[in-house]
Amino acid sequence: MDFGKVIYGLLKERNRVEKESLFKIVNSNSKLLTEVLTLKTKCKELERNEGDLRLENVSLRQKKTTSVASEEQLQQHIKIQEELTGLLRERGEKNQEIIDLKNKLQECEKQLGEKDSVILAKQIEVKQHSDRSARMKGHVSELEATNQMLKDEQQALQLEFVCLQEKYKTVEAQYNELINRWLVRTQQDADAQNREMEDFQRRKQIEIRQKIDQAMKDNIVVEEPSIGMRFGGYATSTVPTKVLYSFEAHDSEISDVKWSPSGKIFATAGVDRKVKIWEVTASHTTQKKGMLTGANSGVMSLDYDSEPSHMLLAGSNDFACHIWNIEDQRHRHTLTGHANRVYCARFMEDSGLVVSGSNDRTLKQWDLRERACVRTMFAGSSCNTLVTIGSLVISGHFDKKIRFWDKRAGDAQSNEITLQGKVTSLCLAGDRNTLLCCTREPSLKMIDLRKNQVVSTFTAPSFNVGADYVKCILSPDAEYACCGGSDGSVYIWNVNKNKVEKVLKEHDHTVTACSWHPDGNMLLTCDTKKKVVLWSAF
Repeated sequence: MDFGKVIYGLLKERNRVEKESLFKIVNSNSKLLTEVLTLKTKCKELERNEGDLRLENVSLRQKKTTSVASEEQLQQHIKIQEELTGLLRERGEKNQEIIDLKNKLQECEKQLGEKDSVILAKQIEVKQHSDRSARMKGHVSELEATNQMLKDEQQALQLEFVCLQEKYKTVEAQYNELINRWLVRTQQDADAQNREMEDFQRRKQIEIRQKIDQAMKDNIVVEEPSIGMRFGGYATSTVPTKVLYSFEAHDSEISDVKWSPSGKIFATAGVDRKVKIWEVTASHTTQKKGMLTGANSGVMSLDYDSEPSHMLLAGSNDFACHIWNIEDQRHRHTLTGHANRVYCARFMEDSGLVVSGSNDRTLKQWDLRERACVRTMFAGSSCNTLVTIGSLVISGHFDKKIRFWDKRAGDAQSNEITLQGKVTSLCLAGDRNTLLCCTREPSLKMIDLRKNQVVSTFTAPSFNVGADYVKCILSPDAEYACCGGSDGSVYIWNVNKNKVEKVLKEHDHTVTACSWHPDGNMLLTCDTKKKVVLWSAF
């Protein structure tokens, strides 16, 4: 049995029954509403008819009351009508006058508006002119103040000019006096040099005469053996322990000191533009043998040519290299071409060739026979030091690199080694297989040239390199390495044991250079305060 259909049928039947009763109620209600509306309409019509009837009744009553006096009222009415017509005519005229007056008023108002606009424009223009006049007055005031200030400055400058003129005259007089004093001093220096040269020539003649006399007395000349003993071509070095002699060699800072290859003399170079030649006497003092001049600025490095040429090479801050003959102390060559200070210069194995390194970041090779630069090597960094092996040039630079320049590679470098600090000096061992390098790290490095690598590093707790041109040295047998410190100490390391062998203390300022005697028995050191010290183990 389908309950859904049954329920649906029941609901449908209930809906039908209830709708029939509701439809009847709705229909009866609609009929009653229609009847109510109809009755309301009829009521409104009856009310209108009642009003009309009342109006008709009132009018009938008025007609009955006014019929008696109608003629008199008619006359009055006519008269009033005429008066009313005149009044209406007069009112029309007045209205016309009013219209005309309004038109005139509008025209006057228009003209007044135009006048107001003109007045407003003039007022704006007057305000602009007033503002401009105020600005001009302010500008005039500023100009007057500026003019007054300029007048005051002019007066002050005039006074200052007068004072400067007086100072200029005073300075000019002082300059002329200094020039005269300089000329006198120059003449005195020239006279002193001439006297020194005469004294040197006199001493040399006396020495030659003494040697001739001694040679005439002695049939056999026996040379005393040197203190240092030589094995395999290199002297056995000893570590110096005491000061033999100390003296002031120059008028200012000493930049280099170097023994000659024979060990008979040594040279010192200073910022005072002089190179001096010294000899160690039998009493272990020093005697000046001569002074080399010709450099126009401080001399930074020294190098000897091989015997018996007796040539001395110097790099100078006057952008040039200078070469002297030690025997006659004459200035032989001036090699110019660098664009900045020449920090180092060395003779090559071919004594006719010289190589120099400069702060202008180049190295130059010179031919002394042609007196010209034959090769320029561009390093890209300031060259502080260099050494040579045959045609190979090894240079140390400000950019912490050691560069190798082989002639077979042309002007380009063939190799380089990078270190941890600026390179201040290089020293080649006698066997030419090892290279000692001093850096601002600060330390000394021993480089094996066969491997192109660092094999030893020498340091000390208080060791510090005091300048970019401090020079280190190896002993003749390469057993010891030596370098000066910024505290005035001289440090000596044992190369094989890689330890500090000795610290020598005599200087009070930065030690700039060291030079070991070719026999290995003496050491020379110099500092920035004119001092040279001769050290020995005996």
